[in-house]
Amino acid sequence: MKETPSSHWAFLSQKIDRLRSSPKITIYIVRHGQTALNAANKMSGQKNVPLTLTGRLQSRHLSKLIPHDIDVVFTSTMRRAAETLSGLVPLNTRKDLSVYLDSRLSEKKWGDIEGRCIENAFSLTRKYPDFAPIGGESYRQVAFRVFNSSVDMVNYCKKNGKKNCLVITHAGPMRILLAAARRIEPYSEIFEQDVANCKLYEIDSHSLRLSGYWWR
Repeated sequence: MKETPSSHWAFLSQKIDRLRSSPKITIYIVRHGQTALNAANKMSGQKNVPLTLTGRLQSRHLSKLIPHDIDVVFTSTMRRAAETLSGLVPLNTRKDLSVYLDSRLSEKKWGDIEGRCIENAFSLTRKYPDFAPIGGESYRQVAFRVFNSSVDMVNYCKKNGKKNCLVITHAGPMRILLAAARRIEPYSEIFEQDVANCKLYEIDSHSLRLSGYWWR
């Protein structure tokens, strides 16, 4: 189906300048470790599922890649994000580290689609940013809450002199942030972003472009 004007992701580009900051803040974004639903290629949504053994091992390995100068962490309130942070030793043992929970970084709410095969769940969502399953959210709604959270993060860092921020989130919010950093406007292309479990990206708040990534 041909995309309509409303299915373009241009509003991300219109809002991206709100995240620019001076002095420079480096934002590291990572998706949580693997869950059983991830492994089964099913939609987790806001089901509060734990990490698998593989997911816990991923977070342990990620701890070796996380820069040592992280001074604040913003994380989703969901269990799988909290367990990922728990695996980031010695980062999570530092007494000087500020950690904030933010429900706006939680995964997209898929409603009655949660727990189903991912490809089936994406069939309409890939085409229409305003499509919301019964009891769920649209991608546009998720984008607005994620951007509001990001603006608050940057403002907090500026006010408190924080220079290196770690964000632990989920596939949906991460796709949105990566697409915005890459200036991707056709809505359907946000689903092409690589959001593998425990993949780490770095975004420079001056240029708001990806400046590197690490993978396990």
